[in-house]
Amino acid sequence: MAGPLENVRVLDMTWALAGPFCAMLLADLGAEVIKVENPEGGDTSRKNFPFVKEVSSYFLSVNRGKKSVTVNLQHPRGKEMVLSLAKKSDVLVENFRPGVMDRLGLGYAAVREVNPKIIYAACSGFGRTSPYAHRPAYDVIVQGMGGTLSITGEEGGPPVRVGFSIGDIGGGLFCGPVNTVPQVASDPHTLAREMITQVKHTQAGMLRVVNSPIKLSRTPVKLERASPVLGEHTEEVFMNLLGLSEEDLANLREEKAI
Repeated sequence: MAGPLENVRVLDMTWALAGPFCAMLLADLGAEVIKVENPEGGDTSRKNFPFVKEVSSYFLSVNRGKKSVTVNLQHPRGKEMVLSLAKKSDVLVENFRPGVMDRLGLGYAAVREVNPKIIYAACSGFGRTSPYAHRPAYDVIVQGMGGTLSITGEEGGPPVRVGFSIGDIGGGLFCGPVNTVPQVASDPHTLAREMITQVKHTQAGMLRVVNSPIKLSRTPVKLERASPVLGEHTEEVFMNLLGLSEEDLANLREEKAI
């Protein structure tokens, strides 16, 4: 059964955690999510520990179900490729600091020129109207400026960061026992809600991952793919969606545009 966002195409220009998590939720709901990554290493979170079968579990946890293409955003032809993809997409999600996409020639004004109907979702730590708009905002900064660090830890001791990125993903709090991760995975509630599932990874094979918490009766969420290998879908997307030939792709690679 198809998900509620079937036939919706999302151009994912995000990296790290908050943006990828947002785009992953759309993939969970059935959207086709095309993640654009730097050819030189891709999303920086691909290098984050811990690793499972040489795959970053951090990256895996917020990028399942997506397609990955590599594009050099600094290259003029790379910019053309992204605008061509944006023209055929319904949504663009990005989480660079405000102004970065404009400098790349890929801001809302530029994208709107090729696709007036696109939903352009820009996710940043402080928004676009704050005096702090151009500051970077990792989770620990959000926890610190939001006061969370000041009320976490022991009385008289130093501020303590919450153990997971609550500032980035906005997790819920609940009352109950303090479980270890294995205890959480085997808890009757976790099992009843089918919150652990298996997905196939191109490199690592079958992996157990956290399932989507979104439960819909008529359009159930079904996870079928793990996170993509860097550039795994470059040929598929550019040839099928943009009509490029193998020769075109070879030329773009030679120019280091993709």
